[in-house]
Amino acid sequence: MTFWDTLTQQLRGMSPGMLVWVVLPLIPFIIAEQIWPVHRKPRIRDYGMNILIALTTPYLAMPLGIAAGLWSKQVREWLPWGADLVHVQRYRQCAHRRCSSRDPGDDLRAARAP
Repeated sequence: MTFWDTLTQQLRGMSPGMLVWVVLPLIPFIIAEQIWPVHRKPRIRDYGMNILIALTTPYLAMPLGIAAGLWSKQVREWLPWGADLVHVQRYRQCAHRRCSSRDPGDDLRAARAP
């Protein structure tokens, strides 16, 4: 996928959920601030600016994140080490018993062996 394909796909997928995750959590704070103001009651315009900032920040940061991901994909080929996957199950087991004596890469190498 190209940069623009990835960007448009991510922006379309992010749009509906952004309103739910940005506006709905503010409602209890808006109500409380209207009932018990600290100094003066904030106007709707004040809340609108906060919501606008919260909505635009991910949309402005998204192109940089996608560009960094595509760049790291190209750079990874030049690095002398390979990317290893982290197994969550291995770390769940460590919570129950001491695992520091083993090399964490043993599980990955055993899983990759033919």
